Amino acid sequence: MPEILLTISQFNSSIAEKVKMWKNTREGYVIRYKAKFMQFAHYTFYDSIESYLHDSHCGWIKLKKWLVSHAIDSSFSDLHSDKYAYMKPGTIIKPGQILECVSVDEWKWVG
Repeated sequence: MPEILLTISQFNSSIAEKVKMWKNTREGYVIRYKAKFMQFAHYTFYDSIESYLHDSHCGWIKLKKWLVSHAIDSSFSDLHSDKYAYMKPGTIIKPGQILECVSVDEWKWVG
């Protein structure tokens, strides 16, 4: 559900009941999109802002190693762990960046 519904559902029980009704009647979707590295918040790939800044001065070596390592692990093993990426606040994903939009039920079968 959209995060805003979760937030407003905490105000009172009648709103929470309406949100519950929405949840039971609406279908969720997974949207796959491409984005540039600079659109992601630093904490997607780094433990701290200092680590992010240090790596930026070193040509993003730590990030490159992490991406290659993850790609190799995914290619040669049955990797089923979720990876979460966080966009910078205010980031807009443009229609040209969207690769695929599938229902949650369909995505569960693929994943």
